[in-house]
Amino acid sequence: MKQIYLLTCLIAFYTALAAQTPANAYLSLQPYEIKGHNNPLKLNITFGNYKTRYIKRSLGSIFNFGRVSFENILLDMAGVPDYVQGTNQRNKDIFSFDLTENGEAISNTRCRAILHQNERVRLLLPSDSSFFSINNVDFLQAVIMLHNDSSQVWQMAASNLNGSMNEPQKGLLRHDTTSIVFEKTTMLLREKAVDRTDVSSLLATMNMVYSFTLNNKVIAAVSYKDTEKRFWLHEKTDPKLAQVIASAAMVLTLRRQLYQ
Repeated sequence: MKQIYLLTCLIAFYTALAAQTPANAYLSLQPYEIKGHNNPLKLNITFGNYKTRYIKRSLGSIFNFGRVSFENILLDMAGVPDYVQGTNQRNKDIFSFDLTENGEAISNTRCRAILHQNERVRLLLPSDSSFFSINNVDFLQAVIMLHNDSSQVWQMAASNLNGSMNEPQKGLLRHDTTSIVFEKTTMLLREKAVDRTDVSSLLATMNMVYSFTLNNKVIAAVSYKDTEKRFWLHEKTDPKLAQVIASAAMVLTLRRQLYQ
C-alpha cells in the first residue's frame, strides 16, 4: 500500500513539475558527479563510467607568468600608431590526458591555450591596457582522438573562455561535417539521477554550465563552477559522440584560468 501511495505521489509531483518547467530546463540530461578535480592528492578525475589518466602539463604552463612589453609602452608614449605595436603572449597552458570508459582507454586529448595581451598604455586617455583586462584575447585549441576509430579525430577551438572580452564564452567541436557548439550559459538541471524511491531526485536547480549543442539540441553540459561539479549527458547520445563530449568536458575542467 505504501509503495502504491509513493508511486502516486511521484507521478503527481512529476506531472506538476512538467507543467511548470521553464524553457531553459533540460531534465532529460542525466547528472554525474565529477570527483577529484580540485583535490591535489588525486591524479585523475572520475565521472560516471569515465576516468582520466596520464594527465600531463608542460613546465611552461606551470612557471610561465608572462611579461610586460615595455617596447609597446614606449612606442605608445612616443605616439607610434597602434598597428605598429604588437601583442604579447602573456600566459599559456599546455596539457594532455587520456580518457577511459569502464577501464578501457577510449581517447587521447592534447590541448593548448594562450592569452595574448594588448600592452598599450595611454596616460592622458581612458586606458585600454591589458593590466585592466581590456583587449585581452585568449584562445584554446585541442585535438581529441578516439582510440576505437582512427578516423575520428576531432578539432576543438574556443575563445574568450577567460572572459577577457565582453563577448560570449563559447567554442566548437568539429569532425568532417559534424559540429558541436559549446557555450557558457545557465540551465535548469537535475542534481541527482532519477530514483523512484527518492522524490528529491526529481528536483532541478539553476546551474552555470558549458552546454553542448548538436543540431540545435542540447545533449550535454558540464559545470562551470569548481565546487560540486557535475557532468550531464542525454542518455540517447551516440556512444562515440558521448566519448568526444566527455573528453571536451575534461578539457574545460582541467584548463587553468589564465592571467587576465
